[in-house]
Amino acid sequence: MSAWDPSSSSSSETNSENPSWIHWYCNLRGHNFFLAVPDDFIEDDFNLTGLSGVVKYYTAALEMILDLEPSEPTSVPMPDENMIRADAELLYSLIHQRYINTKQGLFHMAHRYQAGEFGRCPRLGCGNCAVLPVGRFDQTGMDTMKLYCPRCIDIYHPPDPVYVQIDGAFFGSSFPHMLFKTFPELLPSINRYFPKPPTHAQVPFDAADYWVYQPKIFGFRVHASAPDSPKMQWRRWRSGTRFLEHPSGPSYA
Repeated sequence: MSAWDPSSSSSSETNSENPSWIHWYCNLRGHNFFLAVPDDFIEDDFNLTGLSGVVKYYTAALEMILDLEPSEPTSVPMPDENMIRADAELLYSLIHQRYINTKQGLFHMAHRYQAGEFGRCPRLGCGNCAVLPVGRFDQTGMDTMKLYCPRCIDIYHPPDPVYVQIDGAFFGSSFPHMLFKTFPELLPSINRYFPKPPTHAQVPFDAADYWVYQPKIFGFRVHASAPDSPKMQWRRWRSGTRFLEHPSGPSYA
């Protein structure tokens, strides 16, 4: 578990000698996909509805996140600081899942997506398409964060093992789809190639266009009935796609 130590942060706040807890947390190794959630969002009780039942030391964790002085001591013994810190990290990450699905959060994440800050799809046929962080579940402890490609509509393990520690619930299963519903212009085009390619004069070709690998033996496509042939390949194409020719000639459909 990482200790809250302002001096360990890679940078400092412009208006303070010591960085805030949120700034420190987002600058931890492997946390570069996180957004800094504004204090006013966290201070609104409506945005945190239901989280008090998930986080054991909710009040103390919230005070740590907001850099507030601890509440007045009571007869109840205070928990160990490490336990509060762990709950603060859990609470902030669950708040983060909610924030990135708001209009403001989606706007900031969209800018980062356009800049390719979350990486690129490893699939050759996706033309280096940008990806987004996603979780398979909205509950913590189920699975780690994955990367979603909007071109092949599939998810992948992050290439850097540092992200293995990030719970997928900290981004949630809805985020990428909310982003493209809000900003449909960011959805990459998907172009399918003709089974029998037209001439180059008929259609242009974009090197980043989506295509599906077609197994071949000595130039002949493997028949669909063969054990090693692509199964139900037609399901990989979206409705409304355009039909283009691959410049090398052979069909990729």
